Amino acid sequence: MKTWYLKFMGHTIGELLYYPESDEYCLDVSRPDMFKGRLEKCFLNNEMCRRWMLSRLTPEYQGGYREKIIRWGLNPDDPAHRIQLFFLSKAGNMRDGMWIADNEKDDTDKAPFYGM
Repeated sequence: MKTWYLKFMGHTIGELLYYPESDEYCLDVSRPDMFKGRLEKCFLNNEMCRRWMLSRLTPEYQGGYREKIIRWGLNPDDPAHRIQLFFLSKAGNMRDGMWIADNEKDDTDKAPFYGM
């Protein structure tokens, strides 16, 4: 199992978990009061989690998308490039200020907001 920490304003507000043996993700939100967006549950299963992960990225139809993906070293024709982009960008999104970190001690002054 691999763990990333969902961060917001210097606080860890959840854990993103990946189970490689089943290729499944889940998101366990420990601070729903700080989670930006509508959240019906504090735990997102694989399907809901993947939907949330992809919602944090630039839409594929946006102008210049393919060129951006290629600059990141990804193949835009590979279906897995969206999940790879999620992790390369640390899931940073200017709309809500949330991001993921590899370790719980990372703080907001290191938050990457790549706009991807």
